[in-house]
Amino acid sequence: MHQTSLSTAPNKLPRRSRRDSEPHVEYFDIHKESKIRFLLVYQILMGMMGLLLVLGYLTLFVLHDMKVVGAILIAEFCMLPLMAVGLYLYQRYVDHESVTQLEVDSKYDLVKYSNARLAQNLLFHSSQVEDCTIFSSLVVPFQLDYLRIRLKNGPVIHISGLVADPRELARRLSLRCRVIYKWVNPLPDLSAAAPVRL
Repeated sequence: MHQTSLSTAPNKLPRRSRRDSEPHVEYFDIHKESKIRFLLVYQILMGMMGLLLVLGYLTLFVLHDMKVVGAILIAEFCMLPLMAVGLYLYQRYVDHESVTQLEVDSKYDLVKYSNARLAQNLLFHSSQVEDCTIFSSLVVPFQLDYLRIRLKNGPVIHISGLVADPRELARRLSLRCRVIYKWVNPLPDLSAAAPVRL
């Protein structure tokens, strides 16, 4: 009887992932690039605030002008609340989207949406969408847009730009969406939403 050792055994064919076997399906979830894209704005603003502070101190030591230093400090104190609000809103978006997964099947116009925190697991066709709205922010640090999809049978889905670009997603699903611009763009309170399963 001839035994085959593990080293001489024929290699098994590599397993194909779902992504390889279904090229027409796109998978979306929160990814590092979207976090970096948002936080980059804050790093630039913090750098500008630091530069203003340094310029203020240089102006004080060279020109001995307290008016310029006072104006710089007032400008910085005006920017700090905006930045704090932006970081708070960003954290809300991350909390909501950290457990969100989205699959878009462009071949059959199907969307599978799941959010573990809200206990939502939905599969729907783009023709089942009753209303589509994109909420967009006007203030630079708050570039957190989201897409609200209301289905004909009642459930409402919120998908932020941390998962997928709302305008691109609406285009891929062939949805005609209104765009509403707000100064600051918080996600609605989703904790009160009833869990929905289809």
